[in-house]
Amino acid sequence: MLEKLYFLVSLDSDIAIKSDSAKLLSVIVDLQEHILSMPSKYSELLQSENDLKKKLVEIESWDKEKSNYELTEISHSVFVFSSKKCGDSSSPSHWLCANCYHENHKSILQFDHSNGVGSHYICHKCKSEICVHSKEYLSSYKEDFGPRSGGGPNSWMGS
Repeated sequence: MLEKLYFLVSLDSDIAIKSDSAKLLSVIVDLQEHILSMPSKYSELLQSENDLKKKLVEIESWDKEKSNYELTEISHSVFVFSSKKCGDSSSPSHWLCANCYHENHKSILQFDHSNGVGSHYICHKCKSEICVHSKEYLSSYKEDFGPRSGGGPNSWMGS
């Protein structure tokens, strides 16, 4: 009788051990999957870090480049970012497109054509066009370009 009791107890212990072994094996398999996925996750993190470093360098570079320009009104209500005069710079004086400048792009305005109104410039990046009005044009319409609140008697806002 005692033998049967030991047999039942050992059988119960074997079942518990096998159940615990199956649980432990499942945990080990999960752990191995996580360990195997770590190199790819680490690689992704390194790539993300490199991308962020590159973006930071671009931002710092643009901030440095921006310091070489100042907002300038080149004609009535026509604004560009013009290059500052630097003694050590061999770069010719030029204008940057204000739209592109605010998008952190350096796009030099290029001369397109002249007519009776003035000289026209274009940004090849965003396709903006500006006109630097000629003195003759401005003087013939000086009333129109008077005070910005209401214009002169010949302006579109005149009575």
